Amino acid sequence: MNKWITIIICVACISCHETVDKLILDDWIVKTRFYQATYQIIEQEGKIVGRILNYDDGTTQYSWDNEHPKYIFQNLKAKDGKLIDAVSGATTKTDKYQIEIQIKDKDTLHTISSFHNHSISEQWIRKK
Repeated sequence: MNKWITIIICVACISCHETVDKLILDDWIVKTRFYQATYQIIEQEGKIVGRILNYDDGTTQYSWDNEHPKYIFQNLKAKDGKLIDAVSGATTKTDKYQIEIQIKDKDTLHTISSFHNHSISEQWIRKK
């Protein structure tokens, strides 16, 4: 009987642990009235990271460079049904850059980015 109780407790603990849905691993396009970008969400060294592949706001342009890589987030974690950057601690509004991601459907992510206490809401569309 004790063996079954241990198994049930282990299964319950595993099912309660939040994880990042691996279906978000892909390239994502963002087009706003302020900028255009392509981000790539990948698993790197056991962490979920968001690489900036291309960015253009009319003034600043960037294309992925292995020698000078840029990331939009570096350790995405699931928390309370959302995905946050665990590096920046995107649970409170501070002067740091923060991002919160919600999966709308298999091809759309809704993001809320905060920088210097200003929030920006965006839709990211899966690149086809």
